[in-house]
Amino acid sequence: MLIRVAKRFMLNDGVEMKQFLPGIYDVDKATADHWYVKAHLEGFVEPPRPDGPSFAQSSIKAQQAVRMMQPVGAKQEQPEAAPPPGVATAQPTADAKPRVRRKAPAKRR
Repeated sequence: MLIRVAKRFMLNDGVEMKQFLPGIYDVDKATADHWYVKAHLEGFVEPPRPDGPSFAQSSIKAQQAVRMMQPVGAKQEQPEAAPPPGVATAQPTADAKPRVRRKAPAKRR
């Protein structure tokens, strides 16, 4: 399988270290499909980072696509919003007793 390397890199395939300089190489399918090799090929586009603006834009587009595929008039379920960091989310169990607040005893004069 022919690959066109755009950036120099070294690949350790578990048996030997292979050096690839920019150019065209005839390699086996396993080497061509390796994620590290793909990252150094010509035409490689880096996927968006989860905290970057392009990730947010693609997430919004995906949500819009899901809404567009639903039948007209279908009830849309909203996902439950995550609590802000540091906020406890524990729910009381069925056998939990409610706490009763007692009044402080009256002061004697």
